[in-house]
Amino acid sequence: MEKLNRRYLRTTILWIVGILAVLLYAALATVETAENYNNLALVRAGDLIGYSLVALLFALLSFVLKGNNNRTINIVAGAIFTVITLIAFIDSFTVNMSGIYNPVLFAAVLVYGVIFWFALKTPKTL
Repeated sequence: MEKLNRRYLRTTILWIVGILAVLLYAALATVETAENYNNLALVRAGDLIGYSLVALLFALLSFVLKGNNNRTINIVAGAIFTVITLIAFIDSFTVNMSGIYNPVLFAAVLVYGVIFWFALKTPKTL
C-alpha cells in the first residue's frame, strides 16, 4: 500500500514541477528579448492560468484516483501535455535558438514525458 502511495505522490510532484517549468519559461521569455516577447505575446496571461489550472487538476486527480483510473488519466494527460509542450518548445527554439528559457521548456517536455512513461509502466489492476 505504501508503494502505491509513493507512486501517486511521485506523479503528483512531477505534475507540479511541469507547471512550474512552464511558468518559469514564460517569465524568462518575457525578459529575454523583444523579438521573443512579441512571439510570446500571442499567449495571454489567461492562457497560462488555464494551462496551469488544468495541469493542477491532473496533479490532484493523479493523487486522488487509484488503479486503472489513475493510470488512464496520466497516460492521456501526459501524452497531451508532452505534445503541447513539445510544440511550444519547437516554436520557441526556432524563434531564438540561444534563448536562456529554451532549456527550461525542454525540461517541461521531459517531465511530462516521464509522467507518460511512468503511467505506461504502471501495471494494470483489475
